This record gives sequence, structure tokens and C-alpha cells, in this order.
Amino acid sequence: MSLAAAVANYAAEDTRPRPLPSEIEGGLHDLLYGVGGDAITELSVAESQPTCMTIVGLVTLLGVRDPTLSPFEAEFRLDKAGGGVTVLTIRAGDRRIAGRDRAGDPQVLFSDAPYIGLSWRKMRRMIENRPTADEDWEHILHYKFD
Repeated sequence: MSLAAAVANYAAEDTRPRPLPSEIEGGLHDLLYGVGGDAITELSVAESQPTCMTIVGLVTLLGVRDPTLSPFEAEFRLDKAGGGVTVLTIRAGDRRIAGRDRAGDPQVLFSDAPYIGLSWRKMRRMIENRPTADEDWEHILHYKFD
């Protein structure tokens, strides 16, 4: 199942909080891999409306020198009529934070448990304080579906 179809199915179901299906997590992982993303974690639905769903989380971005843990968001625009995805915008990496100040130690991020040492609160704060303007994101991927 494609990422777009998985999101459309998820959005069509009832609105009670529930885990995201593996197809959504895997699809986002694959797209973020294209911009240097190595792992995603802390996925949650930040907004769920009939015409829009936003999923947020953290991604490990493999940079030229050091890997960094950064926020990302995936905004899915949905067709009112059938609930299908019409537009997908993925934003990743916080350009407002200097590289040396970003969360993560290279030795920790390359271990088998990449988020050891980071508290759940710190990770949630990173997601909550993610950029709001496009110019503050390092990477923006935009897909339009016909």
C-alpha cells in the first residue's frame, strides 16, 4: 500500500487516538531517506481535519560531518470528496539551530539505540518548537498528486 493510500485510509477511520500504521511510518522513512534521513521516531498526529492531516516527529539527519536529531512534519492535504491525498509537503531539519547546538552525539546516534540519553520531554520539546516558516526548515519536499 502506498503512503498516500495509507494516510487516506487512516484519515477515513474514526478520530480516536491510535497508533499510526506501519505503512505510514515506512513511507515517511523512505521519503526522508532521500534527504539524508536515517531513522524516524516519536511520530504522532498533530492535526487531523477533513481536509488536512499533519504528522510530526523526529528524524536523524546524516550530515556531512555529524548526524543530528531534528524535527520534521508531514502535511497531507486531503480531497473533500473522497478523502484521497492531493498534496504532501514534508519539512525536515531546523535551520534556526547551529550544528554544534543540535541534539545528539555522533557516538550515540550511530549506536543500536539512537536516542539513548535524550529524555522524552526533550524530544517532545524539539517537536513542539519546530519551525513554523518554510525558510526555517532545512529540507522541504513537495508532492502533488493528480
